[in-house]
Amino acid sequence: MCEGKFVGRDEIALVPTPTATASWKPVPHSEVIDAVTDVVKAHNWQILDEQYGLARDGQRMFGFMRINKTHSPEWSRCIGIRNSHDQSIAVGLAAGLCVKVCSNLVRRIQ
Repeated sequence: MCEGKFVGRDEIALVPTPTATASWKPVPHSEVIDAVTDVVKAHNWQILDEQYGLARDGQRMFGFMRINKTHSPEWSRCIGIRNSHDQSIAVGLAAGLCVKVCSNLVRRIQ
C-alpha cells in the first residue's frame, strides 16, 4: 500500500522545515528540488517531465525528473530524488535510464 500522495512543487514549498539541532540540519524539500533543477539547467539539459510526492504528513519527499541530455526522442535519462525531515534518511539522488523512487524512499535503478 502506498502511503504518500503526489503533489506539485507549490505544495512541496509549503512543507515546513524543522529547526536544526547541533547534530542535524534538515534541508527544505523545495531546496533539494531547486538544486537539482539548477544543475540540470547548468548542463543545458531539458526537464521533460517531473513528479513529486509527500509521505508521512510531508516529512518525506520523493520524486523524479526525466531529462533529455541527447535531444533524442527515443530515450531519456531520469534523476530520482528523496529527502526527509524526520531524520530517517539523508538527501539522496539516483540516476539512470529508468529510475523508480517509491513512497517508502527505496530507490531502484534499472
